[in-house]
Amino acid sequence: MDAGDDPYAVLGLAPDADAAALRRAYRRLALRLHPDKDPSAAAAFARLQAAWAALGSPEARAAHDAARAPAARAVVWMDVPLRAFAAGGAGARSYPCRCGGAFEIFDDEPCADGDLVPCDGCSAHVRLVA
Repeated sequence: MDAGDDPYAVLGLAPDADAAALRRAYRRLALRLHPDKDPSAAAAFARLQAAWAALGSPEARAAHDAARAPAARAVVWMDVPLRAFAAGGAGARSYPCRCGGAFEIFDDEPCADGDLVPCDGCSAHVRLVA
């Protein structure tokens, strides 16, 4: 599968779809894209087969999900301007999280517009904006 082909996108589903939804989407698309029905859809059918290979079994899906880029798995809570981070000690700036933890950035690490900052207390992330 090409690096740009996200198996969930190929199936037209969100990553939190259950196994039954994956199976239904695969079967629906396999019927529509099968080369016996539409010879011009051979490439799309091959992408569908690769997506199913990555997600079709619980073991393969778990391995795929574990290997996804952290940014793809990140739960972005909100966009936060860099100026909203309050100065703290030891060259760090922080922004409070709803869980009681904090999003921290450090002065010695470059930050750019669009960077994701993880909370130190939960799985939420904020996206830095100008």
